[in-house]
Amino acid sequence: MTILCKVCGHNSLTNIGSVDSDRANNPIDPFPFGKTGVDINYWQCESCSFIFTKDWDGKDASFWQEEIYNSDYVEHVDPEYNSIRSDLLTPVLLSFAKIISKSLFANGAIDMLDYGSGTCRLHDNFKAAGKEVHSYDPYSLKSTIPTNKIYNLVFAIEVFEHEVQPKFLMNNLARLTAEDAVVIFSTKLSKDSNLDWKYIAPRNGHLSIYSKQSLHALASSSGFMYQRLAFFHVFSKRKLSSRLILNLVLSEVKHRFYRELNKRVFNK
Repeated sequence: MTILCKVCGHNSLTNIGSVDSDRANNPIDPFPFGKTGVDINYWQCESCSFIFTKDWDGKDASFWQEEIYNSDYVEHVDPEYNSIRSDLLTPVLLSFAKIISKSLFANGAIDMLDYGSGTCRLHDNFKAAGKEVHSYDPYSLKSTIPTNKIYNLVFAIEVFEHEVQPKFLMNNLARLTAEDAVVIFSTKLSKDSNLDWKYIAPRNGHLSIYSKQSLHALASSSGFMYQRLAFFHVFSKRKLSSRLILNLVLSEVKHRFYRELNKRVFNK
């Protein structure tokens, strides 16, 4: 059976090797539970450089909840999942919302969605700041989106690398967003095909690893345009002004600077 790239559909792929299914994104201890002996094979597209696996395609929600995103995940695999990551990112995401509202909606009310919301911590943090953001997580059996609801701003923080079918994710985002919408997301970009990079970690659910080329291809296949910021990424259905992009970059750099400064002061 011919394997095709899940992003661009190209059929020229390279098998770059395999890693144990319990490898976690942890540079100190990548196997906190030991090894299972089950190998997960990764492929790289020669056209768009997308890295992916097909070994867990077709798994249902119960598999992800019981085998991956279980209690061990929070305690040993991704301890920042419950609250730390959302707490750290809330200030910059609030700043993004303000900048986008002012630039695209004349400071009017915008409907916001946290896609892949996990514990809904971002919703709680935004609510404490007087802002409303709807929460949705595709891996939660109880999480739903109101029928026919569309959003002006979508956050997808640490989501893309977890989605085994990128086009399914993009179809969802296209369906959920207005024509003037902005999608802000985070994921690390691959620089080569080196499987020693611990970010390629099945136990974290890191099954789709993107390059800039693959994000451009993924965006265009669903009617979006792609823009790289300093640390985040942006999809939009309409071209965003250079001024808006610059303001977003300055905002994230400023918040990253103060966050690192506070960390160093606190550690002292």
